[in-house]
Amino acid sequence: GLIPEDWAVFSYGELFKVIGGGTFKSRDRVSDGAKWLKIANVGIKKIKWDDLEYLPISFLEEYGTFLLKENDVVMALTRPILSRKLKISQLSSKDVPCLLNQRVGKIEPNSDNNLKWLYHLLQSNKSINGLLDSMAGTDPPNLSNKGIYAIRTAVPPTLTEQKAIATALSDVD
Repeated sequence: GLIPEDWAVFSYGELFKVIGGGTFKSRDRVSDGAKWLKIANVGIKKIKWDDLEYLPISFLEEYGTFLLKENDVVMALTRPILSRKLKISQLSSKDVPCLLNQRVGKIEPNSDNNLKWLYHLLQSNKSINGLLDSMAGTDPPNLSNKGIYAIRTAVPPTLTEQKAIATALSDVD
């Protein structure tokens, strides 16, 4: 479709990084400690703690690169789309602290992009179509960073405009 003249087209790889989680072992599981955010916990626009597992509290410091905080956005990288909806969520204060497991990706925007805007962008029909195309032929359906990063989209020129769009979309949600 038509895009405003001052917008530019970028690949997702130019807009954000997908940071993968840790390869924690089942034997690391404990009865109480730090929440262990696995692929089963990532729903469509929500984190589901129905199947809650824990890792030792000491892992929060030991594996700080996988530590998630409030407002982080995560998405499933295996079987990521259900009924044309992306399994993606933004963490709330009740979800943290928790540690990110493998096959779940944390979305980390570059400095020119708004995280909330990216959260909504990734749920768009254009994104879903691009993600489905990038998974074609994989069994089970898996997203790779290469496939995600290749998708292209029109981008508003300022953070202010991105934030206004994200706010409007959040209000609709």
